[in-house]
Amino acid sequence: IATGARNRRLGFQHPRRVHYLRSIDDALALDQALETSRRLLVIGAGFLGLEAASTARELGLEVEVVEAGPEVMGRAVSAITASAMAERLRARGVRIHTNSAVVGFATAGETFAGVWLEGQELIEADLAVVSIGVEPNVELASQAGLAVCNGVVVDGSLRTADARIFAIGDCAAFPHYRDGTMVRLESVQNAVDQGRHVAGSILGNSGRYSSLPWFWSEQGGGRLQIAGLSFGANDWVFRGSNEGGDFSTFCFRDGKLIAVESLARPADHMAARRCLSSATGPS
Repeated sequence: IATGARNRRLGFQHPRRVHYLRSIDDALALDQALETSRRLLVIGAGFLGLEAASTARELGLEVEVVEAGPEVMGRAVSAITASAMAERLRARGVRIHTNSAVVGFATAGETFAGVWLEGQELIEADLAVVSIGVEPNVELASQAGLAVCNGVVVDGSLRTADARIFAIGDCAAFPHYRDGTMVRLESVQNAVDQGRHVAGSILGNSGRYSSLPWFWSEQGGGRLQIAGLSFGANDWVFRGSNEGGDFSTFCFRDGKLIAVESLARPADHMAARRCLSSATGPS
């Protein structure tokens, strides 16, 4: 089962010039809309939302980002990296509003004109991108009687409770190989690596899925690269300088390195991937 995921949608009616990003057609439609816009409002400060915000700012648009949580990329990176990336975007003219929930759209006729926040604050804009995460497509698995919990539940080999059925990619919830925590990852690397693993299992190779997660994001004038998963970290070491345009955040849990988040430091990223993929890894 590789049914992927679909965009979460805001629970109220959408006027014209409100866009979501999932397919190539979505991207082409947004690209065309940016050509006739002056001010973009991005709802959601995850990877995709901040990439759209950064691109629009480079094109000369005024850009506002509204995030319901306390920080940008809150589900994806450490608080240290999140703060540094938000600072970079603000320095480039992107206005970021955290702890701000959208409660409705403002319109001019049937066309988007802004958003209303809790407390009746209005932020005006002439184009919006909504990027508030995705929901795994689990309907097929549910109909087949398979366990579903934030995705199609699989074991360490990516098999469902029915040994003849696997699930991979954005729709699969699987145990992380280091501590068994159930995770669901939304990335190209994860989908490709899991596909390879299942292909091997079908051909008779057994074993636990243990590929190291890694990600990247182009935003704020640089490339952010991540190796490992930082959830559960309780100690951090920051190296480099945000002002200098490059840094790495080393994330530890109980003295063990579990993730490295690097901006414009590809050597750190590649070293982290090698270390974290090893059986022991550094402390």
